[in-house]
Amino acid sequence: MDMPITPFEPCEVAEVIVRQSNNKAPGHDVICNATLKALPRQAILYITLVFNAIVRLQYFPYQWKLGIISMIHKPGKPEREPASYRPISLLPSISKVFERLIAVRIVRIMEARGITPEHQFGFRAGHCTVEQLHRVVEQILTAYDNKEYCNSLFLDIREAFDRVWHIGLIIVHSLYCLTHKKYCIP
Repeated sequence: MDMPITPFEPCEVAEVIVRQSNNKAPGHDVICNATLKALPRQAILYITLVFNAIVRLQYFPYQWKLGIISMIHKPGKPEREPASYRPISLLPSISKVFERLIAVRIVRIMEARGITPEHQFGFRAGHCTVEQLHRVVEQILTAYDNKEYCNSLFLDIREAFDRVWHIGLIIVHSLYCLTHKKYCIP
């Protein structure tokens, strides 16, 4: 069994709230980030208690899952076509604060256990596309210097999340983990 994650402290909750942008639209609760920033210390203590209870009870409030879907027009696209709009979900600001706090804990656990593959650059701090390109070029040059073949496959999937075959992706991911004897999370 794993040890529970460390409880949240009021100072880290306050720090995340301060870092939230005032320019972000609020969700259905209409509580904006500026309002959260104006809360007194006692309110931050209560919010911290609620966050720790969520983790302890493993229950995420249903109301925090609800979002307002807003369609944003893509620049230079015809206004009459549905494909010219990008949907965004406006979630309650307090759920975004909790999300940031829990993400820090999850990343720490993943780094401590070496779960994230070294070649994964998406959603990792300090890893950008340019570094990934350097890695690919290095692989190619090493193969060239050693007079070896260097195979590669590049996929550019338009609207990838909407169109990808999720079950197939999980199967491929599982096969990769089995063949490389790695512990992977689907």
